[in-house]
Amino acid sequence: MKAVMIGAGNLATSLAPALVEAGIEISQVFSGTLQSAKRLASVLEKLESNTCNANLEAITDISKLDCQADLYLYAIADNALTEVIEQVAMQPVPPQAIHLHTSGSVGIEVLSDKFEHCAVFYPFQTFSRAQRVSMEKVPILVEATDKATLATVEELAHRLSDYVYRVDGEHRQQLHIAGVFANNFVNAMYCIAFKRMQKANIPFSVLLPLIDLTAAKVHSMQPPQAQTGPAARRDYNIINQQLELLNGSEREIYQQITNYILSNIN
Repeated sequence: MKAVMIGAGNLATSLAPALVEAGIEISQVFSGTLQSAKRLASVLEKLESNTCNANLEAITDISKLDCQADLYLYAIADNALTEVIEQVAMQPVPPQAIHLHTSGSVGIEVLSDKFEHCAVFYPFQTFSRAQRVSMEKVPILVEATDKATLATVEELAHRLSDYVYRVDGEHRQQLHIAGVFANNFVNAMYCIAFKRMQKANIPFSVLLPLIDLTAAKVHSMQPPQAQTGPAARRDYNIINQQLELLNGSEREIYQQITNYILSNIN
C-alpha cells in the first residue's frame, strides 16, 4: 500500500514512522512549510525498514501531489482540513483511493462530501514533534463510509496498535472532550502550579511524586473515589485561606473547581 502523508506536525512525527515500520510505503510528505516536510521525510528515509521509499518527496504544493497513491492521510490541524481537502479533491487522485483524517472533533463528512472511500483514523494520545510516541499502546478509533474501507483501515490500525475501536463521530467528539479535560486542562493546572512553585522558590520536581501517584491511582479506582483535598474534605477554613492567597484568573479557577467538587463529588 502506498500512502501520502498530508501533514508533518506533532501527530505525523509519530504516525508516519509507525506506518513505514508497519510496511506502508510513504511516497510523499506534504506540509505548508518545506522545512517541516523535509524534516519528516528525512526521518522516514533513515528507517531501516524503509527500503521502498528511496524516492520519497517533500512537497508544499498540492498540485504536485502523487496521484497514484492508495491512501491519503490527513494529519493536519482541524482548522486547515477543509481547505486542504478541497485542494486535494481538485487533483486527479484515484477514485478507489482511501482518504482518512486523524481528527477527534471533525466528522467524516468533511471527506465523504468529496471522495467515495473515506475514514477516520484517530490515535487517542498527546503528541509532540520533540518526542516520538510508540503507537503499540495508543488507542486508535476508526470509522469508515463503507465495509470494505472499514476493513482496510481496521487492518492498518491493528498493524500499529493493540487497541483498535470502532467509534462514530458523535461518540468520538465526547471522547475528545474528555481528553481535553484529562490532558490539556490538567496540564494547564500544572502551569499554574509551576508559577506557584516559582514564587516559593521551590523546584517543580517536588510535585512530581504527587503528580505520578495521582495519575497512578485512577488505574485501580474510579476518579470520584480518588478525589482528595480540602474541597473533598469540606474543609472551608483551608479553602478560604487559600482563596485569600490567590487573585485574578487563578482565584476564579480555584473557586470554580472547588464548587464543582463540592457539588458533584462525594
